[in-house]
Amino acid sequence: MKKSLQVFISSTMDLKKERKAIAEVLYQVRAVPIKMELFTARSETPEQVCLQEVSKADIYIGIFAERYGFVPTAQNPGNLSVTAMEFKKAREKGIPTFIFIKDTKKEITN
Repeated sequence: MKKSLQVFISSTMDLKKERKAIAEVLYQVRAVPIKMELFTARSETPEQVCLQEVSKADIYIGIFAERYGFVPTAQNPGNLSVTAMEFKKAREKGIPTFIFIKDTKKEITN
C-alpha cells in the first residue's frame, strides 16, 4: 500500500484560518497534514516536538505574515522563533518547501 504524503504546516497561531484551509485541501488530495493542533502531549519541549515532526514530513508548507512567533530562550543561540526553526530544519533535511506570504493589507473576504 502506498504511503500517504506527509505535509508539515508551519505558521504563527494567528493564521488559523489559513492553516485550516490548507489542511482541508490536503485532506481532499488524501495527504496527511502535520500541524501542531494535532500533536499529543509529550515529554519533549514544544519546539523539540515541532522539529521532530518536520523531520518526518515529505513537504513543508510555511504560511507567513506579520508575526515572527514564539522565541524560546533555552538552547536557542540563534534567537529564532519556533516557526523559523521549523523552516530551517526543513531546509537542512532537504524537504521541499512551499512558502505563502499573506498580504495583510488586502484582507480577503468570502
